[in-house]
Amino acid sequence: MKNKIIFVPKNIMGVYEWQDRNYRIDRVKNIKDFRARKVKFFGTTIGKKFLGYKIKKFINLNGIDVWFVNGDKLRSGVKSGDIDFTMGGHTYRYLYVPEGEIWIESVYQRTKELMSIVWHEYLEQSLMCFGMSYLRAHSLASIFEMTLREGKYTMLPIGTYRQKTKFTCGPAALKIVLEYFRRPISEKYLAKLSKTTKIKGTNPQDLVEGAKKLGFSAYQKEYITPNEVKNLIKKGIPIIANYQYEPRFGEGHYAVIIGFSKDNFILSDPGAMEGYQMVSIKEFMKNWFELEDKTHRQGVIISGNKKL
Repeated sequence: MKNKIIFVPKNIMGVYEWQDRNYRIDRVKNIKDFRARKVKFFGTTIGKKFLGYKIKKFINLNGIDVWFVNGDKLRSGVKSGDIDFTMGGHTYRYLYVPEGEIWIESVYQRTKELMSIVWHEYLEQSLMCFGMSYLRAHSLASIFEMTLREGKYTMLPIGTYRQKTKFTCGPAALKIVLEYFRRPISEKYLAKLSKTTKIKGTNPQDLVEGAKKLGFSAYQKEYITPNEVKNLIKKGIPIIANYQYEPRFGEGHYAVIIGFSKDNFILSDPGAMEGYQMVSIKEFMKNWFELEDKTHRQGVIISGNKKL
């Protein structure tokens, strides 16, 4: 007889393998196939039953509805439940979570870890939407969650992108923000949409109008304070800042403020080799101005929701 590693009760035997075959995204060849299987699943009796496990909607996060669900009921069945369900809903790992939703177990709704869990699920889902494997997406989302749980940083799950030319930092910054909202659009197209030129670069209002043409809510604001930046980040909204990259030479530049610590802002900078930059809030505020149009602490604020 072959030696066994763990004791498995009879009612659990084969359950994990069944879920592995039927629910997991890594068993699906592509997102189109995954969506087709999801529609089929929700047409079944079991699929319809799953929708009744939702308790109440928590927030709409960039167009994604975050729901609290009854984890006990999800775990109650064998084939009709999920004995693995903890914290989040593994939205793109399992077929039973409706597309455009994140499911969080209701026991976490009054814990300080709640938003860390939500952002884990949001990032994991976003990365898989762009074609990343579940294992890689889950690993990166877990690292991001650990960073948030540590408590030193408040930040958004926003990536980096390197601008293609010296004068397209504006469209590149816009691209960074739009990918956070799950809208991957080329820098070239955004440069055309934002009327970017080699001589004048990009006007902030043209970034606003470009975002609006793509269906986003957007506006620009002057004299933004550090507290306003922090409050927007806490609401899930990044800020495209128009500031002096090299104050001595009057060199204007766009970067995206994606987070903060006690004394620093975290930037996703399309002009930086490293991609991310940690800058002193005090120093950044000194350099947050534009010489050409005489603006001070001007930011472009874009929301994935219809209303800000």
